[in-house]
Amino acid sequence: MRKEVAYVLGNICVGPTEGDGKLNLIVEHLVSLVQKGCLSGFIDLVRSADIEAARVGLQFMELVLRGMTNGEGPKLVEREDGIDAMERFQFHENIDLRNMANGLVDKYFGEDYGLDE
Repeated sequence: MRKEVAYVLGNICVGPTEGDGKLNLIVEHLVSLVQKGCLSGFIDLVRSADIEAARVGLQFMELVLRGMTNGEGPKLVEREDGIDAMERFQFHENIDLRNMANGLVDKYFGEDYGLDE
């Protein structure tokens, strides 16, 4: 049931895709859900043994990393121990999840992360 609720909450945060194929973020919905504490539940899904649940968790984390206002997404994910959850897939047998997680870690927490503080 948690996975189904996660699908719904994630879908509340996105609208139809534009010409570039990326989902159109509804930032107000995303910010509201994160402020109400939903991020930790999605990170728990990433740690789940259920591959599809982990995928939903990673997709929501990507929305947070990309879409939170003032660029605070990476700090929020780090605070909730999301980096550790994503690193679990570093050598995972599922290539899609491995690429998704490693791509997020590289893009948002690469060698330049935290230098502006």
